[in-house]
Amino acid sequence: MKTTAIFSILLAASAASVFADGFVIIPPTTFLPNPVQVEVKYHNVDIKLTHQFAQVHIDQEFYNPNNYQVEGRYIFPIPEEAAISDFVLWIEGEKVHGEIKDADEALRIYQEIVSRMIDPAIFRYVGQDMFEARIFPFPAKGTRQVELDYQQLVRKDKNLYRFIYPLSTERFSSKDLESAIIKIDLITDEPIKNIYSPSHVIDIRYINSKHAEITWEERNVRPDKDFILYYSLNEEEVDMSLLTYKPKRGEDGYFILLGSVGSGEIESVPKDIVFVVDRSGSMRGERMEMVIDALSYCIENLGPDDRFNIITFASNTETLFGGLERASRVNVGDASDFVGDIVARGGTNIGGALDLAFSQNFSRTRPSFIVFLTDGYPTVGEMDLGRIVKKVEDFNGAKMFVFGIGKEEINAILLDAMSEAGRGLVEYVKDGDTLDVIISSFYDKISRPVLTDIGVNFGTVSVYDVVPRSLPDIFEGQQLIITGRYRGSGRTRISLTGLRGGSKQEVSFTSEFTEYSRELDFVGRYWAIRQVGTLLRDIRLNGENAELVNDIKALALEFGIVTPYTSYLVTENEEMLARPEFDAIRTMSSEMLTMDGALAPAMGEKSASGGFAVDVSSTINRMSRGTVQEVSHNPVVNYINGMAFTKQGDIWKQNGYEGQTTRKISYGSAEFYKLLADKPDAGDFISLGEVIFKIDDVWYEITR
Repeated sequence: MKTTAIFSILLAASAASVFADGFVIIPPTTFLPNPVQVEVKYHNVDIKLTHQFAQVHIDQEFYNPNNYQVEGRYIFPIPEEAAISDFVLWIEGEKVHGEIKDADEALRIYQEIVSRMIDPAIFRYVGQDMFEARIFPFPAKGTRQVELDYQQLVRKDKNLYRFIYPLSTERFSSKDLESAIIKIDLITDEPIKNIYSPSHVIDIRYINSKHAEITWEERNVRPDKDFILYYSLNEEEVDMSLLTYKPKRGEDGYFILLGSVGSGEIESVPKDIVFVVDRSGSMRGERMEMVIDALSYCIENLGPDDRFNIITFASNTETLFGGLERASRVNVGDASDFVGDIVARGGTNIGGALDLAFSQNFSRTRPSFIVFLTDGYPTVGEMDLGRIVKKVEDFNGAKMFVFGIGKEEINAILLDAMSEAGRGLVEYVKDGDTLDVIISSFYDKISRPVLTDIGVNFGTVSVYDVVPRSLPDIFEGQQLIITGRYRGSGRTRISLTGLRGGSKQEVSFTSEFTEYSRELDFVGRYWAIRQVGTLLRDIRLNGENAELVNDIKALALEFGIVTPYTSYLVTENEEMLARPEFDAIRTMSSEMLTMDGALAPAMGEKSASGGFAVDVSSTINRMSRGTVQEVSHNPVVNYINGMAFTKQGDIWKQNGYEGQTTRKISYGSAEFYKLLADKPDAGDFISLGEVIFKIDDVWYEITR
């Protein structure tokens, strides 16, 4: 007998929201009083953004882990200004379309669900438009696929567009998703200048100046924060946008400055570049093969007006040319032969290699780079790490980009310090990674510098604790992201200066540092994460002191950031600590980060060398650059609406609560629902469960 499918959609009348992702809840019944909630198998989203209009297609599959057939409730909070065009539930291979029900009936069903305490997190959606669908049958150990299409106007503020796709409802999944993918096809009428996500690490592929593909993809993940994308369009060659956050009047605020430079008409700028390659015995085999492949790519893609040289080092040093030579066909051919003849043997003379690299005849009028590749620490020649770094500090020529290859032999502190002193970056390429792809991608970028020697003036507004401290060059496809604190408020003229194609360029724009703004709370936390990473890097390189440690602790507590100095926050949950996201935090501690004089000879110390040290450095570097991924579904730290919460026992406490008198309210009581009606923001905090939070100078305590 064919099973009958019951399917309905209901619309609740209330305030509009930015949330849109659908989720399924299995209500408890007498037959199944404590059902295991559904698992989301996959979540695929395809979005077409045409200037200011978004067309969104969602494809989700839900799995019923119970041994019984159940009824599922599909809930879909509707985005503001969105129009749903199609909603499809697949039943036994057929599409079943729903009907819109009356709003009063929908609201009654919604309240029935939340009042049964299926999950406190559902209170985050109280007071919002939504669809609600009854899915029956939901077969035992079976799946149901849902597809949905909606259209939405993208919000614009001045020249900046903001699109939000909500992923936070995936917290309702009882297990991690096998895959979550968001693909965005951005097509515009004007050149794209800035693309930026403060919430997720995205991959951006430019098809042309008016067309870009943006992708976020994760496996075995349980997203608990919404996907946010900013983009700007501007006919000007240089584009800047300012985001500010100031939750309290009279206090200092936070800002992010986004800057980009059009590169479509910029040809590859002639550059000076020296490749310095470790050919010590430990590089023998696969590592050397990868280096040769990477070098071969770089050599083949030199511009005809570039000047270059190759230096190899082991116990001694060798050089291709006596100095920098033009990349003529003959010289490129000689370089290919030189690279092909590299043999790995001997010790590691880093100091000698640096001396030879710094003696090259770099030009002061063109971009200059040193690309330094090594898998070890010095065993020959200069052995004092401090003096090696001093060599780099004293050289004020080419920027140094360091690639640490492998893990076990590397002195990570030394390489971190070299890149810092050389005004460049360090990347660690672990065994198994594709070095040739990483190097070639890096080389393609530096081949087209679009703005170098950058400076920013913020006009009449005072800024401080700016990250990064030294502004990097902008290469093709990249943008400048500066974050910091500001005092005061008001409109000001911000100026960006730099060299473009060998000529000085300056561009200015007028923007406002707001007196009060709570909307963009991610701005404050983004700054805090980068600032913590910068302070950890200071300790890593220069040693621990009380002031730095106290600054890190204060930021970690205020913004809910887990650090080596606040690791006590997670010690109660060993199961959570075993998760891969916490590898770096589990291994990083104040004892391991600290050295007695960070650059003292400490080659045998775990904190300085080997795989552990590489992991620590990689984590700190990602934090300081703002590319670190926050831990998803963190069971002990949460950040909601600009407030950090820490779980102590079974209760979530807003940071700043120190035993003050609270107004106790029982979960699900009449007073509870009145609080939700009077203080809509309370729903976000109550979504944590048992919680203590502050609204309008009153501390509330929600108890079961």
